[in-house]
Amino acid sequence: MVAGAVELLSGSSQVAATTTGPDGRFQFQVPPGHYTVVAHNSGYLSTASQDVDVSGSVDVTLVVDSGMR
Repeated sequence: MVAGAVELLSGSSQVAATTTGPDGRFQFQVPPGHYTVVAHNSGYLSTASQDVDVSGSVDVTLVVDSGMR
């Protein structure tokens, strides 16, 4: 896993942002609603996103490909 930046969007507005730990984990505490989680791989131009409906605790797994082979 690679540490990176993570954004939480509501529509096109950023609601929260954080960085992951070395293990790739992150956490947000937000009110119930519909959000998009966007992960950015530090040092690379790749991203991954997932829409989530929050009504309690939600686990999200995103795989951000560095593009390196």
